[in-house]
Amino acid sequence: MLSNEKYKGDALLQKTYTVDFLTKKRVQNTGQIPRYYVEESHPAIIPKDMWEAVQLEMERRRAFAEKHGIVKVDYATIENSFAGRVICGNCGSPFGRKVWNSTNETLRRKIWRCNKKYTIKGKKSCENKHIDDTTLYQAFIDVFNAILENKDHFLNKWREQVSDDLLKNIKQNSLLSFLRKLQH
Repeated sequence: MLSNEKYKGDALLQKTYTVDFLTKKRVQNTGQIPRYYVEESHPAIIPKDMWEAVQLEMERRRAFAEKHGIVKVDYATIENSFAGRVICGNCGSPFGRKVWNSTNETLRRKIWRCNKKYTIKGKKSCENKHIDDTTLYQAFIDVFNAILENKDHFLNKWREQVSDDLLKNIKQNSLLSFLRKLQH
Protein backbone atom coordinates (compact mmCIF):
# COMPACT_ATOMS: atom_id res chain seq x y z
CA MET A 1 0.00 0.00 0.00
CA LEU A 2 2.77 2.47 0.93
CA SER A 3 4.56 1.95 -2.37
CA ASN A 4 1.47 2.16 -4.58
CA GLU A 5 1.79 5.17 -6.89
CA LYS A 6 -1.99 5.51 -7.18
CA TYR A 7 -2.09 7.31 -3.80
CA LYS A 8 -0.15 10.24 -5.26
CA GLY A 9 -2.40 10.42 -8.34
CA ASP A 10 -0.21 8.51 -10.80
CA ALA A 11 -0.74 5.13 -12.46
CA LEU A 12 1.62 2.41 -13.65
CA LEU A 13 -0.16 0.55 -16.42
CA GLN A 14 0.28 -3.13 -17.32
CA LYS A 15 1.71 -4.31 -13.98
CA THR A 16 0.09 -7.62 -14.88
CA TYR A 17 -1.06 -9.05 -18.17
CA THR A 18 -3.30 -11.86 -19.37
CA VAL A 19 -1.43 -14.92 -20.64
CA ASP A 20 -4.51 -17.00 -21.50
CA PHE A 21 -7.70 -15.27 -22.60
CA LEU A 22 -9.79 -18.42 -22.23
CA THR A 23 -8.89 -19.07 -18.58
CA LYS A 24 -8.29 -15.35 -17.92
CA LYS A 25 -5.01 -16.22 -16.18
CA ARG A 26 -2.93 -13.11 -15.33
CA VAL A 27 0.73 -12.93 -14.32
CA GLN A 28 3.11 -10.21 -13.10
CA ASN A 29 4.76 -8.23 -15.86
CA THR A 30 8.49 -8.46 -15.21
CA GLY A 31 9.47 -6.95 -18.56
CA GLN A 32 7.70 -9.29 -20.98
CA ILE A 33 5.54 -6.42 -22.29
CA PRO A 34 5.99 -2.64 -22.00
CA ARG A 35 4.75 -0.80 -18.91
CA TYR A 36 3.51 2.79 -19.04
CA TYR A 37 3.69 5.38 -16.28
CA VAL A 38 0.98 8.06 -16.34
CA GLU A 39 1.39 11.11 -14.09
CA GLU A 40 -1.65 12.87 -12.62
CA SER A 41 -4.04 10.29 -14.06
CA HIS A 42 -6.52 10.85 -11.22
CA PRO A 43 -6.91 12.99 -8.06
CA ALA A 44 -4.25 12.26 -5.45
CA ILE A 45 -5.16 10.96 -1.99
CA ILE A 46 -1.94 12.26 -0.42
CA PRO A 47 0.47 14.99 -1.59
CA LYS A 48 3.26 13.81 -3.91
CA ASP A 49 6.00 15.08 -1.60
CA MET A 50 4.52 13.05 1.29
CA TRP A 51 4.44 9.92 -0.90
CA GLU A 52 8.04 10.55 -1.99
CA ALA A 53 9.06 11.03 1.67
CA VAL A 54 7.48 7.66 2.54
CA GLN A 55 9.54 6.02 -0.21
CA LEU A 56 12.70 7.65 1.15
CA GLU A 57 11.84 6.57 4.71
CA MET A 58 11.23 2.96 3.62
CA GLU A 59 14.60 2.97 1.86
CA ARG A 60 16.30 4.55 4.91
CA ARG A 61 14.85 1.85 7.18
CA ARG A 62 15.86 -0.92 4.76
CA ALA A 63 19.43 0.42 4.58
CA PHE A 64 19.57 0.78 8.39
CA ALA A 65 18.38 -2.81 8.84
CA GLU A 66 20.88 -4.09 6.28
CA LYS A 67 23.76 -2.14 7.87
CA HIS A 68 23.03 -3.49 11.37
CA GLY A 69 21.99 -7.02 10.38
CA ILE A 70 18.34 -6.59 11.36
CA VAL A 71 16.28 -9.23 9.59
CA LYS A 72 12.89 -7.59 9.92
CA VAL A 73 12.72 -3.82 9.33
CA ASP A 74 9.54 -3.19 11.36
CA TYR A 75 10.56 -5.53 14.17
CA ALA A 76 9.37 -3.30 17.02
CA THR A 77 5.94 -3.91 18.54
CA ILE A 78 3.91 -2.22 21.26
CA GLU A 79 5.20 -4.75 23.81
CA ASN A 80 8.78 -4.59 22.50
CA SER A 81 9.15 -1.00 21.25
CA PHE A 82 12.96 -0.82 21.30
CA ALA A 83 13.51 -3.96 19.21
CA GLY A 84 15.83 -3.20 16.32
CA ARG A 85 16.36 0.36 17.54
CA VAL A 86 19.07 0.03 20.20
CA ILE A 87 22.43 -0.48 18.50
CA CYS A 88 25.60 -1.71 20.22
CA GLY A 89 28.29 0.96 20.43
CA ASN A 90 31.05 -1.67 20.28
CA CYS A 91 30.14 -3.88 17.32
CA GLY A 92 27.14 -2.20 15.63
CA SER A 93 24.80 -5.14 16.17
CA PRO A 94 21.27 -4.55 17.45
CA PHE A 95 20.44 -5.18 21.08
CA GLY A 96 17.78 -7.79 21.81
CA ARG A 97 15.54 -8.22 24.82
CA LYS A 98 16.30 -11.32 26.86
CA VAL A 99 14.64 -12.74 29.94
CA TRP A 100 16.80 -13.95 32.79
CA ASN A 101 14.55 -16.60 34.32
CA SER A 102 14.75 -17.87 37.84
CA THR A 103 12.78 -20.26 40.02
CA ASN A 104 12.29 -17.26 42.29
CA GLU A 105 9.89 -14.88 40.49
CA THR A 106 11.40 -11.83 42.22
CA LEU A 107 14.78 -12.58 40.57
CA ARG A 108 13.28 -12.84 37.04
CA ARG A 109 14.55 -9.90 34.92
CA LYS A 110 14.16 -8.52 31.43
CA ILE A 111 17.40 -7.14 30.03
CA TRP A 112 18.71 -5.81 26.71
CA ARG A 113 21.97 -7.30 25.44
CA CYS A 114 24.00 -7.12 22.25
CA ASN A 115 22.80 -9.88 19.94
CA LYS A 116 26.41 -10.71 19.07
CA LYS A 117 27.57 -11.03 22.69
CA TYR A 118 27.57 -14.83 22.55
CA THR A 119 27.67 -15.89 18.90
CA ILE A 120 29.70 -18.94 19.96
CA LYS A 121 28.26 -20.71 23.00
CA GLY A 122 30.24 -19.88 26.14
CA LYS A 123 32.55 -17.37 24.42
CA LYS A 124 32.02 -13.62 24.43
CA SER A 125 32.14 -12.03 20.99
CA CYS A 126 31.20 -8.54 22.21
CA GLU A 127 32.28 -7.02 25.50
CA ASN A 128 29.35 -4.60 25.83
CA LYS A 129 27.31 -4.85 29.04
CA HIS A 130 23.58 -5.52 29.32
CA ILE A 131 20.94 -2.87 30.15
CA ASP A 132 17.99 -3.52 32.44
CA ASP A 133 14.63 -3.11 30.71
CA THR A 134 13.43 -0.53 33.23
CA THR A 135 16.70 1.45 32.88
CA LEU A 136 16.33 1.64 29.10
CA TYR A 137 12.72 2.80 29.31
CA GLN A 138 13.59 5.35 32.01
CA ALA A 139 16.45 6.72 29.90
CA PHE A 140 14.05 7.22 26.98
CA ILE A 141 11.50 8.96 29.21
CA ASP A 142 14.20 11.20 30.72
CA VAL A 143 15.44 12.30 27.27
CA PHE A 144 11.89 12.84 25.99
CA ASN A 145 11.04 14.94 29.07
CA ALA A 146 14.26 16.95 28.62
CA ILE A 147 13.18 17.76 25.05
CA LEU A 148 9.74 18.81 26.28
CA GLU A 149 11.17 20.98 29.04
CA ASN A 150 13.46 22.69 26.53
CA LYS A 151 11.08 22.63 23.57
CA ASP A 152 11.56 26.33 22.78
CA HIS A 153 15.30 25.77 22.42
CA PHE A 154 14.75 22.75 20.15
CA LEU A 155 12.02 24.50 18.14
CA ASN A 156 14.43 27.35 17.38
CA LYS A 157 17.28 24.95 16.49
CA TRP A 158 15.08 22.90 14.15
CA ARG A 159 13.62 26.01 12.50
CA GLU A 160 17.18 27.14 11.68
CA GLN A 161 18.02 23.85 9.97
CA VAL A 162 16.27 24.31 6.65
CA SER A 163 17.32 21.55 4.28
CA ASP A 164 16.82 20.46 0.69
CA ASP A 165 16.27 16.91 2.00
CA LEU A 166 12.55 16.14 1.54
CA LEU A 167 12.46 13.38 4.17
CA LYS A 168 14.32 15.49 6.73
CA ASN A 169 11.96 18.44 6.15
CA ILE A 170 8.82 16.33 6.57
CA LYS A 171 10.15 14.73 9.76
CA GLN A 172 11.18 18.15 11.05
CA ASN A 173 7.77 19.66 10.30
CA SER A 174 6.04 16.71 11.95
CA LEU A 175 8.12 17.11 15.10
CA LEU A 176 7.62 20.88 15.11
CA SER A 177 3.86 20.37 14.81
CA PHE A 178 3.92 17.87 17.68
CA LEU A 179 5.87 20.24 19.92
CA ARG A 180 3.55 23.16 19.03
CA LYS A 181 0.54 21.08 20.11
CA LEU A 182 2.24 20.49 23.46
CA GLN A 183 2.66 24.23 23.95
CA HIS A 184 -1.10 24.83 23.99
